[in-house]
Amino acid sequence: MKTEKIQAIVIGCGYVADLYMSDLLKADYIEIVGCHDISSKRLNKFSQFYGVKPYASLDEVIKCVAEIWIILTNPSAHISLCRLGLEHNRHIYCEKPLGGDISKINNLLKAAIDKRLCLQTAPSNIYSSASSDLKTALTNNKIGTPKLAYINYEAGMTHLLGYEKWVSATGALWPAKEEFELGCLQEHGGYVLTLACWLWGEVEHVSLISDLIFPDKGLVKGQFAPDLNILYIQFKSGMKVKASVGMVATPDRTLTIYGDEGSLHIRDIRDDAAVVLHSPYPGSRLSKAIHVRIFALTNKVSRIFGFLPFCWNIKAELYRSIGKRSNLSKIFGNKTKNASFSLGIEKICNDIKANTPDYTSIKISRHIQEILNEIDQNRTKITPKRTSLK
Repeated sequence: MKTEKIQAIVIGCGYVADLYMSDLLKADYIEIVGCHDISSKRLNKFSQFYGVKPYASLDEVIKCVAEIWIILTNPSAHISLCRLGLEHNRHIYCEKPLGGDISKINNLLKAAIDKRLCLQTAPSNIYSSASSDLKTALTNNKIGTPKLAYINYEAGMTHLLGYEKWVSATGALWPAKEEFELGCLQEHGGYVLTLACWLWGEVEHVSLISDLIFPDKGLVKGQFAPDLNILYIQFKSGMKVKASVGMVATPDRTLTIYGDEGSLHIRDIRDDAAVVLHSPYPGSRLSKAIHVRIFALTNKVSRIFGFLPFCWNIKAELYRSIGKRSNLSKIFGNKTKNASFSLGIEKICNDIKANTPDYTSIKISRHIQEILNEIDQNRTKITPKRTSLK
């Protein structure tokens, strides 16, 4: 039976909007009926390309019949647009980050709850099948009690990758200056922190090492945020996480969780279909010896060939997978899937149909913003007195 599509309007027609549209136009649960942008040039180009009605002002947007506002503007406008939409009884999906003022986020949440309106924020990676499989493995005690996780979101040296030529389907340039000023911790840290908070709850303490390694990004110099961020996160549940978020090191988006009975590993936290590799710790003396020798062998092979194909951290995956045929088949047989930008919007549509608003993502976003605010307030360098090495 064909289900009726929920109507939505896209607010903000820049680079990221095209990434969303590539998913939303194929979806059977939503219909994009209009778009709005403060730039008439961007608005007209976007509306013509996708064949959706342009709305030149927010007054016109308010009169639009769309039930959902998909807010994809610059971060500075996120809070005000969310508030306006809720005031006019619209369900809201908003790109990250939501904003730094916690009291304003609380007001948005209260308004949404009072009106039983859906309010979702990016990132939406907690709704992927990979995240679901990971949580199921933890719930089923596949590795006993989890103790420590390593989560990486290293994007590589973005400033050397020719970002000047990154153009979306409708001709929008990648917003380099805004991205570098906001910083990778705000932009990419959400993927790491959202997943971690969803798995292990509230954060008790965060330690951070951060620095701006490459201040010259090929732009007029501005207040660029750190491109190196190393976090050590302690959760109230007792879990510990070491996270690396940056734009300097070799691309790496792996996750590994270590428990007292084994480990879980995901190759890429931005792959919605990533498989969860489970490896119990070696028990017998023989299996321990085999593991040590296999690790040495994979190192030797990589030295001979200079690299191993398939993915990041393949040596570690092979090392973990010896003796587990299911893991090996996943490594060599699994087809990766690009991250979907529509997961959170699909969640909103399902919640609207069931009349069951879910505020998990907004509560996690608020908690993460509190953490990031505390980090910004305490980002100081202390130079201790020391003796000379001479």
